[in-house]
Amino acid sequence: MRKISVALWVLIATLAATSCAKKETNTQIPCCTTAYLSSLIIPYDTTGITDVFSANIVIDSSLNANRGSVVYHAAVRTLGDSGQVIANGRQLAGSDGLLNGRDSYEQDTTGMKFKVSWILKGRADIAYANFEPFPYSTILIPDTVSDSFNSIYYFYDTNTPHSDTSMLEIALPVSDDSLTTFRYYAASNGGNIAIPKEVIQSFSKKHVRLSLSAFSSNTLTGTTGKYLFIKRYTQTKYVWVK
Repeated sequence: MRKISVALWVLIATLAATSCAKKETNTQIPCCTTAYLSSLIIPYDTTGITDVFSANIVIDSSLNANRGSVVYHAAVRTLGDSGQVIANGRQLAGSDGLLNGRDSYEQDTTGMKFKVSWILKGRADIAYANFEPFPYSTILIPDTVSDSFNSIYYFYDTNTPHSDTSMLEIALPVSDDSLTTFRYYAASNGGNIAIPKEVIQSFSKKHVRLSLSAFSSNTLTGTTGKYLFIKRYTQTKYVWVK
């Protein structure tokens, strides 16, 4: 009886040690495969705005090689039976007043020369091309973030050129296709965003998707309404909260 008890104790101790070793190893393996989901975000007053059009360049550094895409969104009240929204030659699709489209994007290493042309057909016929420089951000997202202090991001004309608003987004994967998201905003010229300590500590020893976006906007007033055009540049990456 004594030999059986000793053997059982040794087996339990071995299993416990193996379990601990596995848990420690797993914490260092990227746990998340959830893709970055670009949604229509409007950090502006939309009082009196009829429709909103947004183009978001997304650079996802979580992939093996930086892969760029540009995501178009159009929030329109009504288009009519034959209405269309076309962004850079691509017709957007969707329902309930929100249309979307996506194209690949080749990262421009010489400057943000990307142009956006919009065409609205249906309720009103509008053609709008914005040739001003696209907003940009040179702030690098780290591989790890410490939960022991407030991480502060500062925004100036030098690191977020051509933008008027900056946004920090933290998304914690809940499942393969679900995220819990926190968003914080600041002015791009002299503003800053400090991640609340209690928020970052709640993500301790987890991978989260951290995204930085730079925005700019223009408005166009026509005979049938006032239209808001948003340009956005987003860097996104999974980071480890240590």
